[in-house]
Amino acid sequence: MKFRDLKLGTKQIIGFGCILLIMAGVNVFSIHKMTQLKIEIDEISRNWLPRALAISDINKNTADFRIKQLQYAFAVDPGEQETYKTLMISYIDQIEKNRNTYEALKSDSEARNLYSDSERALYDQFERQLDRYLDLSISHLMLSRENENEEAVALLNDEASDVFNQLSATLLELVNVNKDDAQEAAVRAEETHHASRVIITSLLIATIVLSIFIAGMLVRYIAEPVSALDEAAHSVAAGNLDVTLPVRSRDEIGSLAGSFNRMTTSLREATQKMQQQREA
Repeated sequence: MKFRDLKLGTKQIIGFGCILLIMAGVNVFSIHKMTQLKIEIDEISRNWLPRALAISDINKNTADFRIKQLQYAFAVDPGEQETYKTLMISYIDQIEKNRNTYEALKSDSEARNLYSDSERALYDQFERQLDRYLDLSISHLMLSRENENEEAVALLNDEASDVFNQLSATLLELVNVNKDDAQEAAVRAEETHHASRVIITSLLIATIVLSIFIAGMLVRYIAEPVSALDEAAHSVAAGNLDVTLPVRSRDEIGSLAGSFNRMTTSLREATQKMQQQREA
């Protein structure tokens, strides 16, 4: 069945239904894209940034721990040594606290498949280096307790120094990896925002164009026939019974036009009969 043959109510339902569907589609798409954007922003603010901060804190903690080790190694006063040892223990506690924070964030990121292989490899390397450095630190304390100060200092300045430098370099790489990942997430968020804006604008334009088209169709199939019917009725009222309306559809207006034509035909026939009767 052609569109023009549909009932008026059906035409209106189809026309406005199409507009509502597009508007609903635009809203659903907008919500979907906003959700994606929120996920990217949340990942930056709730995971990548805190992870980078945790690694930075670990880097600072290990540097402070290293400084207190050297101060402990060169201290001659037992009281000072005890103070430095207490500080070293507190820095180890801080390192473990920040490691726990990082690993909780790491587990959350892994659960969502957002943790990169490069960061995993670097963190595994850092753990091995930290374990090695802590082992050397224990050896340093044992040598110091046995008053083998030269050996203790040599251990700190040689192997322990090399391991510490490697550990610091790994931590710096971890910070850079998190920074790069956060920047990539920010770029993705910007791309999502731009793409969403383009598509939503396009859909809005499509909605406007479709609305104009549907309005034109309704004018063509409803307003114009009604206007023609109104003019024909005025002509009949003025005495012109030769008016005939074209029946272009099978809707209510087409049915009304057909009824109007039958009415004018009946009026013409009645008029002709009356004239014939008067002439007879």
